Amino acid sequence: MTDFDDLLEKALRRKRVYYQPSLGNPRSFGAQRVYFIDGGNGLVKIGVSVDVKARLAQLQATSPVQLKLIGVIPGNDGVERMIHAQFAKYRKHGEWFTCISQVRALLEHVKRRTPVNLALDLVEPRAPRRQRATNGKA
Repeated sequence: MTDFDDLLEKALRRKRVYYQPSLGNPRSFGAQRVYFIDGGNGLVKIGVSVDVKARLAQLQATSPVQLKLIGVIPGNDGVERMIHAQFAKYRKHGEWFTCISQVRALLEHVKRRTPVNLALDLVEPRAPRRQRATNGKA
């Protein structure tokens, strides 16, 4: 390793940036994305990762079927949890859901620059909240 390489490595660590050769450019540690992977048979995995390509490769290595990345949106763990909560009734196991048509519709809305929370309500409206009983007290 040359002196330049040492200096570059120290600078990257100090700036909390790492180099990802597969993308060919520096990226910050916080650049998470929410991904959607078609697992076949109507199943879709909804997860979050900084390196979606590497995550897909990890999943593919242990999958008996061909997996296909169907979408990626900007987001972090909070966005992932919001999507999981909205599609909770479709949860099959862990982060795998049986709502591929709803996910495709969500991705279409997000492509049109609809905020994720509004797109979720358009795709899968939430049940109205119940009013609390006041038991006649004011």
